[in-house]
Amino acid sequence: MHPADPRADKDYWCSTCKGKHKPTAEHPICASSDFPHLHAKFPTDLYIDFKGWRFRPPFHCMYCAIEVCPHQWAFSRSCGGCDVSHSHTARLSIFDGRIFSGPRELLDPKDSHFLTEERFLDPKDAEKFPVRNKPVPLAEQFLPMPLLGLKE
Repeated sequence: MHPADPRADKDYWCSTCKGKHKPTAEHPICASSDFPHLHAKFPTDLYIDFKGWRFRPPFHCMYCAIEVCPHQWAFSRSCGGCDVSHSHTARLSIFDGRIFSGPRELLDPKDSHFLTEERFLDPKDAEKFPVRNKPVPLAEQFLPMPLLGLKE
């Protein structure tokens, strides 16, 4: 990280050290996340085996298609918002039967939890699907409710 970068002087959570510190060469800011955090660099040949497939970076949230950190993807295959079911970016539901996926290769079609090829959608096609839970502007969150049953 360049010393002039405004983030260079701030402390961030480091998932490797399990504490806060400034970015270093060994623990840089994760480039694949909207939530700035630090961790050790991942190996270049990183992969995660899941449900009969071998997934490789970049990892994408299976519900909204944004790129996520490999740590987050290994934990829940989704971004933080989709992981807690209150995402303002989610385009698919767990019940849709379809999921977004980045690079993958077939490992074991006889896996007991195998995901079929037809379920996968390209993250580049995410814009074709509407956002399910759009954020509500703060001003609209506090609109007065009409009193029911009262006659004017």
